[in-house]
Amino acid sequence: MSVEAPAIAGVNTFGVSVAPSIANWLRSIGVRQVRLACGPVMFSYIFSHFFNHALGNVSYALMEK
Repeated sequence: MSVEAPAIAGVNTFGVSVAPSIANWLRSIGVRQVRLACGPVMFSYIFSHFFNHALGNVSYALMEK
């Protein structure tokens, strides 16, 4: 079962050949795609944050670099 996202209000798709494809692409983005994109971003932030803490345990000067 899939749920379609609501149409974007105020998007004028008449007279422009590129706008309908962008509007359709934005309409097709779902919760799963957003979660799949946010996962690696969150993982990389948390990994780099904790790696910076680990460098602070080794050397403060190394952590500042």
